[in-house]
Amino acid sequence: MGLRGRQWLIAGLVAVLAVGIFLFDILTPRGLTNQVLYVIPLLISFLSPVVAFPLVVASVCSLLTIAGLFLSPDVFNIPPWVVVSNRIFSLVIIWTPVLFFHQRRRHEDQLTRNERGSGAPRAGTHQGFGVGQQSAGGGSVRTDAHGTHARREPP
Repeated sequence: MGLRGRQWLIAGLVAVLAVGIFLFDILTPRGLTNQVLYVIPLLISFLSPVVAFPLVVASVCSLLTIAGLFLSPDVFNIPPWVVVSNRIFSLVIIWTPVLFFHQRRRHEDQLTRNERGSGAPRAGTHQGFGVGQQSAGGGSVRTDAHGTHARREPP
C-alpha cells in the first residue's frame, strides 16, 4: 500500500471513529466525560504521513466536543460548571498529545538537518537532541539523541 492509500485508510478510520464518538456523546447525558474518547482517533492520526493531519483532527475533535456540550441531553440536572469543566478537561486531553508530538517532530527534523548538514556537531554546542557539555577536566562530554553513550573528548 502506498502513502496515498495509507493516508486514505487512516483518514477513513479517524472519520468513522470521530463520528461514532460524537453520536455516542450526543446520545448520552451531560456530565459524562465520554468526549475524552476523541483521543483515540487523534492518536491514530499520528500514523499519517501528512504532518498537519493531527492538527486538523484535533481541531475537528475540539469542535465536536464543544458541539456535544449543547446537543447532549440534560438528564441529571448537573450544575453547568461541572459540565463545562469536563469539556475543558477533555480539550486539554485532546491538545496535549498534539503539542508533544509536534515538538518531537520538530526536534527530529532538526536532528535530521544537522546530520545531513555539517557532519558531527561541534563540542560545547546544542545540536538537536545531542548536547555537548564542558567537563571538569577541560574536554567535552557527548551524548546521543537519547542521552546515552556518553564519551569524553580530549580538550
